[in-house]
Amino acid sequence: YGRDMPRHAPARPQTSAKVQELTPKQALFVAEYAVERNATQAAIKAGYSEKTARSIGQENLTKPAVAKAIAAKQAEQLARVDLREEDALRAIARHVQADGHADVRDLVEAKKAEIVSGAWDVFTGPISNQAGESWVAEGEVMSDGDMLGMTSLVAGVVGSTPG
Repeated sequence: YGRDMPRHAPARPQTSAKVQELTPKQALFVAEYAVERNATQAAIKAGYSEKTARSIGQENLTKPAVAKAIAAKQAEQLARVDLREEDALRAIARHVQADGHADVRDLVEAKKAEIVSGAWDVFTGPISNQAGESWVAEGEVMSDGDMLGMTSLVAGVVGSTPG
């Protein structure tokens, strides 16, 4: 090398790792896992052999592309089901006012205390979708998987779902 020549070749620009695309079975696995939260059952429903479903399911969870797709799917689902305590309390207040109760604040505070203590769950049935189809039976509580798998709105909720 001469005086004006660098001793080392310039560093190559850093590029992000090539994003691995999911196979069709892996894509199905991601969709099923987002609902099931059970890798073995998700693998079976995605079309993997029942004999190898447990190991394949666990293996899929360790693959970066699958893990990233699952995280993205869960974030999407949580955004759709984002029901904050204030939203629930406002809905309760509207319902109570519609029934003609005078002291709405006391009723709302009482329901809030039940929610905070765990004595009452916002997702306790009966719950129906906007078409009137039953999602959760009287006294039952909607599972996390069912909440995250919701594709339409609950009866009485005004709005639309993405997609």
